[in-house]
Amino acid sequence: MIPIANGTYTNATHFTYTFLCKGCILSDGTTFKATDTSARIGWAYSTKAPATKTSVTTTFSRHDTQGSWSLDIPSAKSSKYATWALQANGSAPMAMAEMKFRA
Repeated sequence: MIPIANGTYTNATHFTYTFLCKGCILSDGTTFKATDTSARIGWAYSTKAPATKTSVTTTFSRHDTQGSWSLDIPSAKSSKYATWALQANGSAPMAMAEMKFRA
């Protein structure tokens, strides 16, 4: 995931994280298909930081809470994809340890 700062924010009650997904849809059956109309997406949150935030092999505590939500794929598509994709900054995918929502 490459973050798009223009679509990412936090406030006292909500957060929005907008990103360009690269390599998110795989053909090995582990992800949803580009032709699917919905997908179940999981999420998790922890109040404890990973042991080494800059390492992809870091250890971390069990999540404080987790859940899932359904993605309406047709509604998530945008005719402005190319415009949004150009706003993705960063040359490498964001590590999970960096996805700390500042709320």
